[in-house]
Amino acid sequence: MNKTIISEFGLDKIGHSQSTVEFLNVKLEFDNLAFLDYNKVLKFASPLTLEMKKSLDAFLNQLFQSVVFNKPNDTRKLLKGLHESNQTRLGFSSKRPHGNSVGSVLKQLIQDNTEFVINSLKTGQFSYNTLYFGIDQVGPDRISDIIVSIIKSQLITFTQEQCTKHGIPTKAIKLRNVFNYSTKSWENGTFDLPVFDGLPIIFIPKKLISSDSGLVSSYNRFLRYGFTHFVKNNTEYAFLMDEKNKEKGVKKKDYEAYLKTAHISNKDQVKKWIISNKTAILDFESELDPHITLLSDKELEEVVNRLN
Repeated sequence: MNKTIISEFGLDKIGHSQSTVEFLNVKLEFDNLAFLDYNKVLKFASPLTLEMKKSLDAFLNQLFQSVVFNKPNDTRKLLKGLHESNQTRLGFSSKRPHGNSVGSVLKQLIQDNTEFVINSLKTGQFSYNTLYFGIDQVGPDRISDIIVSIIKSQLITFTQEQCTKHGIPTKAIKLRNVFNYSTKSWENGTFDLPVFDGLPIIFIPKKLISSDSGLVSSYNRFLRYGFTHFVKNNTEYAFLMDEKNKEKGVKKKDYEAYLKTAHISNKDQVKKWIISNKTAILDFESELDPHITLLSDKELEEVVNRLN
């Protein structure tokens, strides 16, 4: 039987299950194919998520300032702190090497796309959906890594509160690279955290969890949004319209065939939409908001129990 937070710390013996706790009851010995959803941080406002938002906004603001004002050392220091958070057991963290961390991959991806990131931020689109939707190789696992890395301080606070609430024992653990939104820098510290098999555990609020398919769904929804708003009736694509029925605009199948023939990726198109339309992401987030829902406790259990 898989060991979970609830079973390891005896919460099941006093009647607790996924439905009675606020955290995701992850397997402790295996990966959990669950991901932290940035859009749920935006949607479900609470003192905790508002603090998370402060960290996320501060990071993007500092990235923007360091690049725009040509401070490469500040940029390097900021990106250097990005890392995988194996303590959460989310995604594929246990299968990643700790030496050549995913942080190195994330840093390189952002550096390779600095022009796009900065141009999108210049339009005021300070959103992590910009990174997820527009940067190649940033999928559900990568964007979840970025978010978790930056809001680790708030997740530690949440973990400590849950441990106090449920009588879960903790130990003083040294952690590196915890982002401080007040100083806009990464700091090292000692934190009281629960431990399993010698390694610390950081809890994740279950209301912020999505499956990989849930995050892919938001990306696909943006592709549909972009087609409707920036392609279908855009004269730039008049050559794809039926001469006799131009008022009907571009057909999606013709547009997709064109992209394939021209070897244009969806991510390249997304970059174009975001840079050319300064409210593209923010308008989309407003449209997406009503469709963001909590996973049920049954769905959370199914996500955790999926085989890798």
